[in-house]
This record gives sequence, structure tokens and C-alpha cells, in this order.
Amino acid sequence: MGRYLTGTVGANHVSKAMTLQEVRYMENAGLSVFPIYQDGGYYSDYFASPRQGIVDALTAINAADLLGFPSGTTIYFAVDFDAYGFQIDDLVVPYFQQISGVFHSQKNESKFKVGVYGPRLVCKEVSSRGYASTSFVADMSTGFSGNLGYPIPKNWAFDQFHEFTFDSSPSFPLDKDAYSGLDKAASHFDNVREYTPDDLERLNLKTRVEAAKQAFIRYVLEPLGFYGNFVNYELEHDRSVRVNHVSSGAFDVDVDITVSETVGMTSGWFGTINIAVDNSGDLTVETKNQISGSSATFDFEHLGSSLDFEQRLMLIAASVKSGTISYRIASTESGQLILDIKAESDNLAPGSSGLETRLSVTVSYILTPRGTGVSFQMPEMSPETVLVGVGVVAVIALFVVTPVDEIGVAGAAALKGLRILGVLG
Repeated sequence: MGRYLTGTVGANHVSKAMTLQEVRYMENAGLSVFPIYQDGGYYSDYFASPRQGIVDALTAINAADLLGFPSGTTIYFAVDFDAYGFQIDDLVVPYFQQISGVFHSQKNESKFKVGVYGPRLVCKEVSSRGYASTSFVADMSTGFSGNLGYPIPKNWAFDQFHEFTFDSSPSFPLDKDAYSGLDKAASHFDNVREYTPDDLERLNLKTRVEAAKQAFIRYVLEPLGFYGNFVNYELEHDRSVRVNHVSSGAFDVDVDITVSETVGMTSGWFGTINIAVDNSGDLTVETKNQISGSSATFDFEHLGSSLDFEQRLMLIAASVKSGTISYRIASTESGQLILDIKAESDNLAPGSSGLETRLSVTVSYILTPRGTGVSFQMPEMSPETVLVGVGVVAVIALFVVTPVDEIGVAGAAALKGLRILGVLG
């Protein structure tokens, strides 16, 4: 028997998810069950959604654990549309790459395996890249181009070929599947805590939202090299966590991370860049132009160009793929310079009504002068300058007000070395 782990069907959102009672009935009847995960997957844009593979993988693992599926069970992730070659390469394969990454991580304590459901071509391409161990082939979709002229994948476990109505009261549709024996499915289940169907639905939804938040944090911090440090801390909203400290001679540089569910606060920020991707999953030309325009007019001798800041924003945008990026600069009375870069999204998990799905991640670079030879102060900026934005390296050049001959060659080298040390670029 193939059954869905989560989700609803139809305009009335009737649950299609397995329940613990159903699992017990199937186990007592001597039936074997292979789990299917599909909370979407029937249109291409679903796979274009950033972080979707991570969210789905974590949600599926949690749902299978709650139902007592034993270690080593294969979970089949659905690609339920006629995906063309370019959509497979640009959308479906990256989706399964994310799923595979989660399944090979410590998040998958039950050692579940990844399976793929879809047309023959989808199953072949995903499996040939090592992202699925077995295939559940959608051969019933005879009009799909991905089934026309392609042999059945060598790793096929189940082959869906006919649908009929089961004569009962009430009646319901059933699919006939051929069985190769590669996946024996689950015939015995682990003892787990009893949950009602409503409880299971709520827990799965909560897992889905939390997974989306964790994926967003990772995709903001990983390009900057700080995710490995931050992941060791327990997440507390609106609390800053220090993840890096560098002493560079003339300056101490600290890096703080703050995660918050407050989004949309734009007062005091220099600009907001809207992140969008095209059909291939790349940043749109408009997004790239916004990022380039935020620093393109600044270039300072000895300190490099504003391209360093542009590349940093481009890395974050290409990683998160949706939401906004903002930045701001301030000086404190104690002489510090603080640069904040903030990425945020107001809808991390579409369809998760009733749960908070907004999140912002702020990376703060705090530069503290060492000794009396160096200080920072806010430069005067015209409205035109504020509108085009300010680059990190360019701003540092503007903020240093003590001449080089007063701080010495070492101090100047330290300032230039901020980029080399990986603190600002």
C-alpha cells in the first residue's frame, strides 16, 4: 500500500494523511506500506520555491517518525507534473539535492531513504545523480512527455499503471501498481506516542514552518561563512549571538547575528533590495541591477572597490532567492562603527495559516578602534548618496578620519586587511 504522510486534497481540504489508527489496521492486516510525501509537487513553481527541498525533507522525516515507520524506510517525494528536460535540470534536481542533503545529515536519525515519484524521465535523472535510491514510476500518466519513448528506470520499485474505483460504501479510487521487489515497504511499525489526526496535522505544520525558518537562516549565513558558528547556539528570537572576533591591530572586529520575527522595519535603513529569481532559478536582471547600483559609484584607492560589498550582497541574494536585503551604518558615542546587513522574508511557508512565517536575520559588523589613534564618525551624505546606497569598503574609507601617518603603516595595513581576514569581504 502506498499512502500519504501529510496533506489535504480538494477544495474542502479533506485530509489524505495517514493516521496512527490506519497504520495499526494495515499492520494487523499483514499489509506493507510505502510512504509518499506530496504537499504540492503538481506544478513547476512549487520546485522553484527556495528551500522547498529542505522544508519537505524535514517535514517528511518528522511525519514518518510520528507514525512509527521503522529505520531504513524509503519515502517517495512526488514530482506530479510533466516536467521537461530544462525543468528537471533547473528545478527538480536541485530540489532532490536539498532533500538528499537533509537525509544524509544528523536530522535523519531514523536513516530513512529517499525515493522519487514521477514520470520515467524524472525518475531516471534524479536517480542517476544519486539523489534517490528507488523509483515509484507514474506510468498511469500516459500523455506525459517524460513517459514517451523512455525505458522504465532500472531502480523502479513500484509502477503505477491503472486507476479504478473500489466498490465499497463509501467508494474510493485505488491505483494498481506493479511491484519489482526492490522496496519491501514497511510491514511492522515502531511503538510511538498516540496522537489524534488533528494533533498530527498540527505537529507536521509546525515542523514545516520551523524547517522553513531554519533553512532561511542557513541560506543567509552560509555564504558569509558564519552558519557553522551560529548553528551551535540555541535559537532565541531578538537576542544577538556573537559568532566571530578578529583583532587586526588598529581595530577589533566583532560579528553578531540577530534573528527576529519582526519584519518590514525600514526606518534608518539605506535601501531595500527585492530578491527575485527567473524561471531557471537565477537572480533576475532587476535584482542584480539593484545590488550593483547600491555600491557601483564608490571606489577608493588602497582599500579596494565597492565590488567587495556587491559580491557579499549577491551571495546572500543568490542563496535565499526570495525576500529582501537591507543595510545601514551607524557610529556610536564610544567611537564604534556598526554595519548591519539584514535579510528578511514575510512568508517563509506559504499555506501555513495560523502560524508565524515571517523572519529577519541581521548580520552586524562592529568595528572598535584600539587606542587613541583611530576614530569613526558619520560622514555627511546627500539624499542622492543615500538613495544609491553605500558600499562596505567605501564607507570604511569615509569613516576613518585620522590620517594614515598618525596611526602608522601597521594600522593602515590592518584596515586594508579586514577584507583579507574574511571579516568584511
